[in-house]
Amino acid sequence: MKSFSVLFLLSFFSLTIFSQSGNFPQSRLGKWKGELSWYQGANPVPEKVKMELRIQPTDSSRKFSWQIIYGSATEDNRPYTLVAVDTAKGHWVIDENNGSY
Repeated sequence: MKSFSVLFLLSFFSLTIFSQSGNFPQSRLGKWKGELSWYQGANPVPEKVKMELRIQPTDSSRKFSWQIIYGSATEDNRPYTLVAVDTAKGHWVIDENNGSY
């Protein structure tokens, strides 16, 4: 449950930040890499994890590949689809590709 909460918050904040500038998501296509500092409980020393966010076009103008990778692609690869609901209002949905969103 914790991993889902972290993923949800990361996705929510990422979408909020990215959608504040025009031409979303086309202006954000690419591969974003960095290091995640994960703090657990009262431990002041973070666990460091490499992560990537890949936003790529698909064959549909209303859908984009939204892929989050923790560690390496073979360790923890989470492929999602970013779907336009109402682009005028900046409303997008992340489809977990599990049959419902």
